[in-house]
Amino acid sequence: MANMDGDVLGQLLQEVFAQKDGVKRLLEHLLGQAMAAEVGAHVGAEPSQRSEHRRGMRNGYKPRSLQTRVGE
Repeated sequence: MANMDGDVLGQLLQEVFAQKDGVKRLLEHLLGQAMAAEVGAHVGAEPSQRSEHRRGMRNGYKPRSLQTRVGE
C-alpha cells in the first residue's frame, strides 16, 4: 500500500471532524486508493510503468458512484 503524506492525512482528518461531509471525503479517498492498488495488482504494473510482467493496459477510467450509508 502506498504511504500517505502526513500533511494529506492530517488535512483529511481535520475535514472528517470539521465538515459535515468529512467522512464521505475520507471514504472516497480510501476507496480510490484501494481500487487503484487493486488495478495495479491485476494489470501487473503501475500507470505508465513498463514491465515484462504486465498483463494488460490501463485506458483511463469512468466516473462511478457508490451508494453507502454516508452518502453517494
